Amino acid sequence: AWAAVEAAASGAAVMTRRLWPESDAARVLAPDEEMVVWRTRRQLVERLRHLLRDETARSELAGRARQRALREHAADVRVREALGRMQV
Repeated sequence: AWAAVEAAASGAAVMTRRLWPESDAARVLAPDEEMVVWRTRRQLVERLRHLLRDETARSELAGRARQRALREHAADVRVREALGRMQV
């Protein structure tokens, strides 16, 4: 999951294989809104082709993921959350 966050924070369009609802990746980036999820080889090829053909869709997907990664998963955010849990 953290590799997906790092990729998103860098501005990359993130793709991952099928997610289980309880997976870490599903908690850090929204499937089909902030990352592309594929289940079969055919879906993978279709979704790759779509992203390669549609620069706007690719850029918007990557942009949403980057915004969320920086808003919720950046180091300073995580440190503040940890300090808050410790009540420091």
